[in-house]
Parts: sequence; structure tokens; C-alpha cells
Amino acid sequence: MKPTLTLLTALLLAPLIVLNAEDIAPLKQARASDPTTAFDWKGLNTQAAEECLTPVHPGMPGQTPFWNAYATQFTYAPAFDFPEVARAARYLFEAADLNSGKVYSHEQAKPWAPIIGLWSQMPPSAYQLTVTARAESGEVIRVVGQRVFVRRPAFHGPYTPAAKSYRRCAQAALKNVFDQPYVRKLAEKHTADVADYVHYCYPSKTLAAIIQAMCLHAQVAPADRDEALRIACAAADILIATSSPPDAGLPGFPMTYQGEVAAAKGRGHLIMMNYPLEVALAFMRLHDATRQQKYHSAAVSLMDAYARLQRPDGGWLLLYDWRTGKAIGDHTLIALDFLHIADRLDAQGIGRFMPNCQRTFDAMMKDRVTSFNWNGQFEDVEPKKDYENLAKDMAGAFARYLLGGSRTKSEVLPIAEMIARYIEDQFVLWSPVRVPKEQVKVLRHDYLTGKEVYPMAQEQYSYMRPISGSAADALWTFTAVARTTGNRLWLAKACALGDVMTRTQCPDGELPTYWDDLSIHSTWLNCQVFCAQALLELAIASEVPGPNPKGKP
Repeated sequence: MKPTLTLLTALLLAPLIVLNAEDIAPLKQARASDPTTAFDWKGLNTQAAEECLTPVHPGMPGQTPFWNAYATQFTYAPAFDFPEVARAARYLFEAADLNSGKVYSHEQAKPWAPIIGLWSQMPPSAYQLTVTARAESGEVIRVVGQRVFVRRPAFHGPYTPAAKSYRRCAQAALKNVFDQPYVRKLAEKHTADVADYVHYCYPSKTLAAIIQAMCLHAQVAPADRDEALRIACAAADILIATSSPPDAGLPGFPMTYQGEVAAAKGRGHLIMMNYPLEVALAFMRLHDATRQQKYHSAAVSLMDAYARLQRPDGGWLLLYDWRTGKAIGDHTLIALDFLHIADRLDAQGIGRFMPNCQRTFDAMMKDRVTSFNWNGQFEDVEPKKDYENLAKDMAGAFARYLLGGSRTKSEVLPIAEMIARYIEDQFVLWSPVRVPKEQVKVLRHDYLTGKEVYPMAQEQYSYMRPISGSAADALWTFTAVARTTGNRLWLAKACALGDVMTRTQCPDGELPTYWDDLSIHSTWLNCQVFCAQALLELAIASEVPGPNPKGKP
């Protein structure tokens, strides 16, 4: 039985999602009725501008946390945690454009309410916001808050079109992974050597991505099937062989780190608990492709270990020392892949993880959806305190999980759309916005050098660099929402990001990781694999029989 939504739904206004004919019928119908142009740009741009006046999960004192204390950029009208003041009848919001010097102002009854009236006046730019409490007489009581932030531009298409179809782009990216010498060596050397590829220092992350890529490549390129699966099995066997030993405090866990390079240096004893779940998910997929029972058993064994470690509140801590089995710190795990795997095992008749799954789901709703604390959990960035390092990967994956399940759309769609809007609000930049030089670092524009491509998606507050994998997070989530609703604006947004991927792809199929400078060829293989997966999903949602309305080959 799937986890059920709790009362939290009322308080809020699969591994790979498989889109079936019923799911994409609204999109097909919409696109087939518009054979001369992909989108009604005028209508969609008007819709996008209007929707930017709707806040994303606004806080409310004593009820809903304000998640944006560390945010410096917004596409949608924000609400800030400014305190009310005795004797105040109203509050004056004044936003000074740090580029032009022009001041925009609006009064409202509550200092913490969304600044919709002000937002409707403000063009994209950098701003200094000052809020003052006023008495009924107009007397200034005091300043109650200040913020410096960027008002990001709304979606406004069309953007530069695609260079090729999404499907062809994805297939070329997977073939590129298959062709890499350091990937081929896995099946010959039976070891993942950091001398061959530096990101093997993160074995669980990288090898799990290779397994997923090779299983997918075996599907789309039958001529390479046997060799692709041989590589996938080698990667899985390496993960199993190098897992923590039976006498360890945390036995049988694949390694998060190896070697003394990059962020792995000095961290070989740590397990970041999201990565073994990625491995288990890859093992499940490999079992589906090969029917080799050892990979299924390895996934189930990891799930048993997680079930034993689950806390009474339904969650897990993020970091453990595998030697002692002791947790390090008090950061909690966003255990999304546990839900995926439990659901798949339940469908296979292994239902013992479903009580754990329900507790995990309830914890996700309480600790993440209500609080909106989507802190990043990356192996190369130290965990931060709540809200300090928000990211979008786990949020988007949870939205896709909700929409890909059996729950009614009326239950899950408000949550999924809210998450999609959060991703766009905080991490998607549709076009350039000017920021004064002295504010560049404060406003996290220091990764934008003038060489970047648009539209783009940035990774996390601690690393606001435009990354291909972050664009994949966004476009995959937007695709899932479009699939469910038939809303062409979400599809247009997904296509805009997918089009960039097709244009930035190298002749050999590589998808560059860094969109701030395409000349940098330091590809994170996991990002490329994720992009290929997302593009295949977008291809299903955007392709229709007959003439291609996007004009792609």
C-alpha cells in the first residue's frame, strides 16, 4: 500500500517517472491543435508575469515558517519575517533600485504579508528594501526590517530554439558515457581508480550514476546492450566488494568517499546516508535489466539496514562513521529514495518496508513540505544549519514522486506545483539581471561571469553556479507538472531549459556541466546522466505524431 497523505495536505493551500498515454494526452491534444507554432508566446508570457505575483509558500507568524531568511533572489513575490509593531496602522515598503536609484513604494497592513503590490511595480534589478511602521496619523514609528535582494525576470519566451531533438540529445549523452575510457575500464580493471577519473573519489554517487546510465543505454542502443550491462555489473560489483566490512559498526554500506583527493580527503570514514540509497536504487534497476539476484539482494540488505536505523520520528541522521556506527552531527536525511525503493519492493511482494515508508513519508511532509527546509545534501559541501543552504534536487524529486504515484491529483498537485514554483523562484534564471559590482557577492551573483548561457538553473545557496544537472532537476519537475495538468506554461519552461542542453552539447555527446563557461570540460558524469534521463522524459511529453510543432529534427 502506498503511503497516504496526512492532515498536512489540508494545511497547504519512481525512480524514473514513466509517462503513459493517459498522462500525456492533455499535452498531445494541446500541441496537436496548434500545428504552426509550439506555443502561444503572448498568452504564456502574460500568464507567467501574472503568476509572479503569487508568493511561494509564504510564512505566517506562529503558523508557517519563513523559509527565505537566507534567500537573496526571487522570481515570485516574497514574504519576509518582519515583526509587527504596537501602534502601527500600516507599513510602508520602499524598494530602492540599486542600479537606477528609483524608489518604488507600497503600503500594506501587515509587515510579514507577501509584497504583491510592490512586486507588481518593480522591474528586474537589485534592490534595497526598507520597511517602516506608520501610525494612523502617518507618523513614522520605526524601521522594522531591511533586505537586499534581486527581483529576477519572469519567464518570457521564445528563447533560442533547440539544436536537435531531446531524444537524440539524450541518446548521444548516454553513448558518450558508454564510450568513456574510464567507464570501459571498470569492466577490465574491476576497480574505480581516481587516477582514471577524479570523481571516482565519490564512488557511490558516480558508480550508481554509471549503473543507471548503462541500463538506460542498453535500452536505447540495443547493439551496445551486452557491453553496457557488463560495465554496469562491474560498477555494482565494485560497490559491493568495497562496502564496509561485516565487523564494522555500520556493515555492508557502500562508500561515500575514497582516496585523498577533492572533498574525499580525510573523510573516508564517513557515510552520507543519501548515497547508499542511490546505490540501492541502481541495484534495483540493474536487477531488472539482468535478473541477477545478487543485486536485488544487495538492495534489500541495504533497506533492512535503513529500517533498523530509522528513528522514531521516521527520519535518519545524515552522516555516520561506518567504523563505529555512530552518527556525526544532528543534520537529518532527506530520504526520498527510501520511498522509491520501498514502493518497488512492495509491488514485488516484499511489503515489510511499508510501515517504515509511511513514517518516512509523514516525516517528509512535516519536516520538509511544511517547513520548506530543503537544505542541500551534497558530498562536497559541509551540511549547514536550517535554511542556510537551500537546494532544489530533493524538493523536485519529491514533487515527481508525488505526481508519479497513485494518489489523487487533487491531493498532490498543490504541493507539487508549489515545489516547482520554489525551484523556479530560487534557482532558475531566465535572462540576465544587472547587479552592482559591490553587491555581486552579497547577492550570490559571483558565479555569473558574462560567459554564461540562458536560461539556466543554479545549484544551491553555497554554490550558485549554473549547472546542467540543476537544469535537469528543474525541467524534469516542470515536465511532471505539465504532464499532470496539461498546463503549457510548465511545458514551455521545461522545453526552454531542454533546448539549452541540445545547444550546449559537444559533438562527441558530452553535456558540459558548467553553464557559466562552456569551455570548461570537467564533466561531472552524474550530472550528464541525470540530464539524459530528464531529456527522455521531456521527449515523451513534447513529441507528437506527425509534423513536429517545435520544428526539431
